Amino acid sequence: MTTCRLCGHNKVQLIVSGLKTDFDETYALKRCMRCSFVTLHPLPDEDTLGKYYRHNYWQDGQGQRSKYLNFFLSMRVKPMISELKALIPRNGRVLDWGTGDGFLVKLLNDSGLTAFGIDPYSSASDDKTVFKATIHNAPFTDNYFHAITGFHILEHLRQPLESIRSALRLLKPEGILIIEVPNIDSLQYRLFRSRWQPLEIPFHLNHFNPNSLQNNLLDNFNLKILKISYFSQRVSPSAFLLSIFPFFAPKMMRLKKGFYPAPIKLCYLLGQLVVYPLVLAEAGLKHGAILRLYLRKE
Repeated sequence: MTTCRLCGHNKVQLIVSGLKTDFDETYALKRCMRCSFVTLHPLPDEDTLGKYYRHNYWQDGQGQRSKYLNFFLSMRVKPMISELKALIPRNGRVLDWGTGDGFLVKLLNDSGLTAFGIDPYSSASDDKTVFKATIHNAPFTDNYFHAITGFHILEHLRQPLESIRSALRLLKPEGILIIEVPNIDSLQYRLFRSRWQPLEIPFHLNHFNPNSLQNNLLDNFNLKILKISYFSQRVSPSAFLLSIFPFFAPKMMRLKKGFYPAPIKLCYLLGQLVVYPLVLAEAGLKHGAILRLYLRKE
């Protein structure tokens, strides 16, 4: 990278090198000296990314997770759904951008909202509310949605600001945009560095800290920040645990064994409970592993 893909500055700093992938490819991370945006280097082309996504990045989660695990995951997401429902009309329309297996879309619809999902790599092929599409070609009219959720999508995008522009086109005036990304300035990253699970090389092309995310959004779009959170019940504990014990990762285990053994699943869940106080503490210091912004389109 010779210039920053977000602010256009031409000075960058190498912060991590020698990051190996499952296909023995090597990458590095570089930080913009002006806006502190961090990019993967070199950027993989679409064919390379497709190879990794086909290598089971998305699992068909609803089909493979037990009803007990689905219940456990839904309990973690419900606080966010309650926060969202307080910000939009009772039967508001919501787009889950980067929906993956469509699990969040189902929970949103079950809560009384009208939800749809888009994801070019989605595994939810039989779900009529989920479309294999990007934000640029999503099959919806302008100003259609009362809210758009973008959980762990910006880190995957080659041109994140252009994608935000397309998302805002679909969002009604005064609509709510929720963006959640890993926080590259978190205490977890400082502790684990190249072992930090949310780096997810080479899937994650972009990494943000509070300044780079807020400043680039507010400088380019007419948005108002309503709330900033540094914690995700769904992601923060698992990110910490998987940085120490990567073999607990459900995707890795299913890829190797074809299923997720119950004893390992139990250890994975108990381990997250053990580290829960630690991730709450880092979030309280505003250096949590996950950064979530609630924004209103002005």
